[in-house]
Amino acid sequence: AFGLVNGTAYYGDEYTITTSPNIGNEEGYDWVDLGLPSGAKWATCNVGASNPQDSGSYYAWGETDTKDSYTSGTYKEELFNKKVGDISGNAQYDAATANWGDSWRMPTQKEMDELRIKCEWILTMINNRQVFRIIGPNGNEIFLPLAGYYDKNNLMDSDYRIYCWTGTEESGEYLNRAIYGYFYRNSSGDNELNVTNQMNRFVGMTIRQVLKIN
Repeated sequence: AFGLVNGTAYYGDEYTITTSPNIGNEEGYDWVDLGLPSGAKWATCNVGASNPQDSGSYYAWGETDTKDSYTSGTYKEELFNKKVGDISGNAQYDAATANWGDSWRMPTQKEMDELRIKCEWILTMINNRQVFRIIGPNGNEIFLPLAGYYDKNNLMDSDYRIYCWTGTEESGEYLNRAIYGYFYRNSSGDNELNVTNQMNRFVGMTIRQVLKIN
């Protein structure tokens, strides 16, 4: 498996999880305490995934069901061009809460940014699938797959970049945008990690959830 950056192929080394990083389970789903200052406990898989390296399901921001095409025309009308605040933990809009149960929610922008700043990120592979190995301050780890995103019915940047929604809407003038985590390895071999990007809410992204209770 490989990704392309500016036409240049890059590879991660195959990594085998030899010991389980799981230190807890809530409503049938595993979580890991990475030793982060906020105390946030991260799920080991995306919503809709059974393994850490699987993409799982894709959701438009604020929608709790998957669909065949991610466009402004198929987007939930009550969210279109409206301010709704942070949706983390709101079962009406949060796909993690709606699909995994009340103990789970989408991360906030602050929590996703903490993951970016406080952890070590290493590009690797699990079962021939590109993932980032994310090692917390206490040595525990989670894995995020390079799953891309959906625009209309087209999967973009698959096996190339990570796009993960937060529950935080854009705070400025763009009412139809929300904040997401954006992670990839650039052509210089450096990790590009950004959590200030905004994307149209109607595109489909993966979600890596956290526990509501810390």
